[in-house]
Amino acid sequence: MKFITERSKNTVLFSCNIVLIVVCSLTAWQGNAQIQNGDFETWLNLHPHVYEGELVDSHFVLDPMHGDIKHWTFDHSVGISRTTDAYSGTYAAIVHNWYTYAQTQLYYRDTISFYPTNLTGAYKYIRTDPTDFATANVIVTSQTGDTIINETMSFGHDTQWTTFDMLLTQQQATTDAADSIFITFDNAETACLAPSLSTCKLLYLDNINVESGGASGIDESDRDRFILYPNPSNGTIKSEPVSGTIRVYAIGGRSVYSRQHNYEALELELSQGAYLVELIAIDGSRYTSRLIVR
Repeated sequence: MKFITERSKNTVLFSCNIVLIVVCSLTAWQGNAQIQNGDFETWLNLHPHVYEGELVDSHFVLDPMHGDIKHWTFDHSVGISRTTDAYSGTYAAIVHNWYTYAQTQLYYRDTISFYPTNLTGAYKYIRTDPTDFATANVIVTSQTGDTIINETMSFGHDTQWTTFDMLLTQQQATTDAADSIFITFDNAETACLAPSLSTCKLLYLDNINVESGGASGIDESDRDRFILYPNPSNGTIKSEPVSGTIRVYAIGGRSVYSRQHNYEALELELSQGAYLVELIAIDGSRYTSRLIVR
């Protein structure tokens, strides 16, 4: 489980063009903003929120309204609000607990033709109990019904809009095409404790997107170009023989490896973390990819 307990620093995102055993191929899909209505601009059946007064007076929510969010669903209707306090654009969504009903949930389900590498967005989480965390969970399945991605991340208290970047690591190597994505945002498991309040634990969300650098599966025509395995790895990274310069950077830009290969295999020990791997082929072509070491 990943935790965000303070304001996130900007994270460098890298596109993925190398053929990797798990996540990507040279048939690049430069994915971005693939979640429908991830900026929460389109709401249906709007009406004043039943707890509008409390949301405004006790939580200082701007212009709370209730309604249906196009392409999204939720379990407790009074636990969802539209607000003009947005990270960008006009509106954002708030997932908040309601009275004795714990853990209000917001859902998104869609078909997908690629394996995403990141879930990104912006959030605020306003709570009274420091032990409470809201969570995001992403599940991606293949056309054969296998769960390829199942990742969870937690949000800690933050009263200012903060961007997040949730890394989505595939659990197993596959050449099967992706089929569907299921995203849930869950509020804290505990209900409102203050007897004078019916609403609590406000999770603001905006600009929810998935990103990817490669098409699902592996392009067989490019399989011999450059293969790194395993990914994710426990430390040892290998490749088939390759000609060109291989450079490896830690996230943030620090160079950890740079060497010319003349039809030589790569075998490299890396510490835990995320890396950018770049191949500059002898014809000048460049291929980059994200590499995960657990």
